[in-house]
Amino acid sequence: MFDLQNKEVLLDLHYLPSVEYFAAIIQSEKLLIEAQENFSKQTYRNRCRILTSQGVRDLTIPMVAGNKRHHIQKILLDDRQQWRKIHWRSIKTAYGKAPFFEHYIDFLEPVFFGEQTTLFEFNLSLLKVLFKLLGIKKEISLTDEYAKYSDSDKIIDMRDRLQPKVDYDKNGILVPFPYPQLFGNEFVSNLSVLDLLFCEGPNARNVIQQSVKCK
Repeated sequence: MFDLQNKEVLLDLHYLPSVEYFAAIIQSEKLLIEAQENFSKQTYRNRCRILTSQGVRDLTIPMVAGNKRHHIQKILLDDRQQWRKIHWRSIKTAYGKAPFFEHYIDFLEPVFFGEQTTLFEFNLSLLKVLFKLLGIKKEISLTDEYAKYSDSDKIIDMRDRLQPKVDYDKNGILVPFPYPQLFGNEFVSNLSVLDLLFCEGPNARNVIQQSVKCK
């Protein structure tokens, strides 16, 4: 279990991050985003999870071939594959009937179809919008060098701990607080925060606060 109270949390930058990601941010005093790492495959850096009528679906951003081991700020988006339209259509199909879809979708669209050419720039732009929609006023700071931290440091290093193949229970950050979802009879936890926003609207931040392990 991580005690994030009065600490600065260091996170890698995710694509439309999970509820766990925001639970870590809300618990912490400050947020530091790793901006000097090399890209890692099969992570949330270019993947998010939404809930559809067919169950959970991963949306994965394709990248230009040959640059996948490069510095994270040099990873280029592969817009030849029309992934923006595909992801946007998937999001609208999944959440078009959600109670607060119309309240938020117009804030996301300009960023989603913006002129960003790198994964880092795209994710950071979306994160800033999500902060606004969730009412999170923490400053987003970026690292200027890649450094290692010990458990005694005030910075809590959460890089690579929030992973698609790692159960959130192992991180000790999130105890999901169920909210009404559009599909299925059982609650699906720790999806992209979009699911929470579209379903709960202004109450989304309260749900995140009720979902943190260290209250």
